[in-house]
Amino acid sequence: MSTDPRQRGIGATWFMPANSTEPLLIDLPGANLDFAVVNRECLSGLDESWNVPGTYVLMDPVDAEGCAGVYVGKAPGGLITRVRQHVRVREDWRRALLIRRPYQGFNSAEVGWLEGRLYDVLNSAGRISLGNGNRPSDETLPQWQRQQLEAIVGPVLGVLRVLGLDPDTPDQQGASFISQPVEKARYDGSVTDLMQAGLIKSGSVLHPTTPSYEASAVVEADGTLVVRGDRHNTLSSAGRAVTGHSVNGWEFWGLLSGSGELLSMTALRKSLERPASPPQAVPPPSDATRDSGASPVKPPEGPPPVRGTVDVFALLQASLLSVGDVLNARYKGVEYRATVRGNGYLSLQGKDYPSPTAAAVAITGSNVNGWRFWRVATGETLGSLRGRLPKP
Repeated sequence: MSTDPRQRGIGATWFMPANSTEPLLIDLPGANLDFAVVNRECLSGLDESWNVPGTYVLMDPVDAEGCAGVYVGKAPGGLITRVRQHVRVREDWRRALLIRRPYQGFNSAEVGWLEGRLYDVLNSAGRISLGNGNRPSDETLPQWQRQQLEAIVGPVLGVLRVLGLDPDTPDQQGASFISQPVEKARYDGSVTDLMQAGLIKSGSVLHPTTPSYEASAVVEADGTLVVRGDRHNTLSSAGRAVTGHSVNGWEFWGLLSGSGELLSMTALRKSLERPASPPQAVPPPSDATRDSGASPVKPPEGPPPVRGTVDVFALLQASLLSVGDVLNARYKGVEYRATVRGNGYLSLQGKDYPSPTAAAVAITGSNVNGWRFWRVATGETLGSLRGRLPKP
């Protein structure tokens, strides 16, 4: 396969701004798409031709770890009008990506469907934190319209990459992304293995790989799936709820990749199919040890088996946090407090969570960057605190 992006990508025409008050305009004539990238303070630089139905992405600054918060929205009444409303009600975003179709335009159902599709793929991205309170969706479109809109997702993700964001999903980041070794050669048909390896997470949204079906399945924290309000223990059971007959759930369901394509769960599971590591031989005791009668030297102990994320534990070791410190967060007008434990876990409302993000998701119920969500007593975010750790 060619590695030349000019043979795999989509050609675009860029109109560079003459100064920082003007928008960056991008035309993709082959895809019938126009993009505008505009700074928060410079919406007046857009002409009224952009006040048409479309979809938009609000982008926070990228932090030191390459992570960024985004908000995906739809504007059936006009892009400029809708984004201007966000200037008043949303504080963190600095740039907006506006998406329109120049010739036939979008209708309200199409922008709603595209909003939901972009949400689903960005929700799976490792370095994107979504600011949407609930998952948007519009599943009223016929199959031919959905297939047309599917072709838009890839170019949007490509523009986000050019703008410095990283929408790559775990399947694109290779085996090195898998969070822990999985010593299995066979799998029992659940999604738990994929969740433990970091390939999917609670809140991930699955879609049928067959275009004739329009449905979605939301992955729950316990590995079950919710389809149209009903909970299912397996992928096949969830698939049967959609089709009305037996299906192979691993082939029926797919997860949106950062490439814009729908990756079947079978293909995702193959990331885990690695041979188990051979057992390590234990060297026999030396002659000196046998003759002296001394006890064999014990190998150094590994890290404690139950410990929070390495970063939180590192903050404790670096004295940037102390055991018992209280972290604060505000969500929908309610104040929340979590206590730092000695093993790096965060204690919230009587339950311990292994990472800041896990504790934040327990509050919001949706994907959120816990390093931006929690603050220490000085008002500094945990992510800012982490940035002060010495580089290895």
